[in-house]
Amino acid sequence: MKSEIVNFFTEILMIVLFWACIWTIFGEKANPGGPIFDIFALYISATILGKVISLNKCVPPLVGMLFAGFMLRNVYPSTFDTSLFHTVGRFACAIIMIRAGLRLNAKLLRKNIKQCMLLALLPSILEASVIAICSHFFGVLPLEWGYLLGFATASVSPAVIVPSLLVLKENGIALNKGIDTILIASSTIENIFVIAMFGIVFSVIFSTSHHATLLQVIVGPVEIFVGLIYGVLCGLILWFVPYEKSENAVKRRYSVKCFIIIVLSSTFASFGSDRIGCRIAASNIAKENKEFAMFFVFAFVSHCYSAFLGSLACVVEAFVAAIKWRKYYSIKFVERYLKVLWKKFCEPLLFSIIGAQIKLSYLKQRDLNLLVLCVILALICRTVTIFIVSSSAKFDFKERLFVAIAGIPKATVQASLGPIALEFARNANSHEFERYSTLVLATAFLSIFLTASIGAFAIYFSAPKLLNSSKSEFYYEKVENDVSVISCLLEENNECKEYHTFI
Repeated sequence: MKSEIVNFFTEILMIVLFWACIWTIFGEKANPGGPIFDIFALYISATILGKVISLNKCVPPLVGMLFAGFMLRNVYPSTFDTSLFHTVGRFACAIIMIRAGLRLNAKLLRKNIKQCMLLALLPSILEASVIAICSHFFGVLPLEWGYLLGFATASVSPAVIVPSLLVLKENGIALNKGIDTILIASSTIENIFVIAMFGIVFSVIFSTSHHATLLQVIVGPVEIFVGLIYGVLCGLILWFVPYEKSENAVKRRYSVKCFIIIVLSSTFASFGSDRIGCRIAASNIAKENKEFAMFFVFAFVSHCYSAFLGSLACVVEAFVAAIKWRKYYSIKFVERYLKVLWKKFCEPLLFSIIGAQIKLSYLKQRDLNLLVLCVILALICRTVTIFIVSSSAKFDFKERLFVAIAGIPKATVQASLGPIALEFARNANSHEFERYSTLVLATAFLSIFLTASIGAFAIYFSAPKLLNSSKSEFYYEKVENDVSVISCLLEENNECKEYHTFI
């Protein structure tokens, strides 16, 4: 108890000193009410409330972090800098995508690629269709706006399920038959598909020509291809750089270099997709091919805004790099460094920023209760569909039920796609479009607040009851200099907590 109190006050002291350093460097921007102070306040409140909430072992800390961001946005009298939010949130998403890629098992992925595709496509299509049909039936939204809302809210969030799966693994919960690989891969594919469909429906609603829709259909696959190529190339480079047989390769220094390179290259991919998209857009405006250029800009920038090209590149890069890293055990240290970066920095910021985007004024929209009912009905249909589809992966009843529960949480995609329609509706000066887009935004954010917390809680609570506990076996082997080291005997995708240490 004494050590916990001392550690708590140590962290408080570190936080105070950190803010003092920021204030001396940035000056007025770090004063209360400034953009840097807002981020700092979100981080502190999310960290504290997350730790308080997590005292109950069944409740994940992200619930407290979401609530901290929501309360601070609606109580604290400040105009939050959304562009800074976007930047910090993008970096946090890149980190969780790296962690997701490192967890993918190539053998199990090849074996279950069909199941991954089914779990990615069928539930999201059904969920979006149910929302569209129900919202149109209730007379709240036209059918095309219903599909826009459906695809904005249909995707599961890797930012919720990936950390949850990693925590379960650390707590000795067995994710047999590649449950973690299937869930991570299907959620990544689903994100890409949902964003592409959102862009197509978005183009249909706001464009007056078929060019925008056609270009959106073309640009989507091109971006996916570019993200895949970038990820594969960077992953292959990490097979050879740094050199594992160099003089210092046996030390943790090798893993630190791997960690730094993959974080920097993934950050470049995440932010570079926006930068390249904006430059291409500007060059097309400069050419006086007005109609074609404007629609190209419209399609490309709206698609690039979400920057899931970068997220795909992060997953693929980590997946390819991990194939080689596992042979030299450096993946264990890289995962440890990423875990610290996620838990201490990225997780509090990401979920508090998502919570801070939910304004009380959004929740006072007329007909919002009917749209929430549509989302709940669609979520029930989604859960049932996942339960049925997962039978093709040869899961037993309890495992299928867990996979269905893991498909509930929503967060990052909804936070990215929700505001886009409102921004364009305001530029279009259409009161009708503005009302529809405000409903889309409010419903997307409300779905985050409900499903992220409930879904994460359900995953933590149900896993010990639906999945078995794992046991790792160890054996000793001789290495070149006849020193015994601990190695893990892995059973399918189970990983041990103790691992090879570099000599």
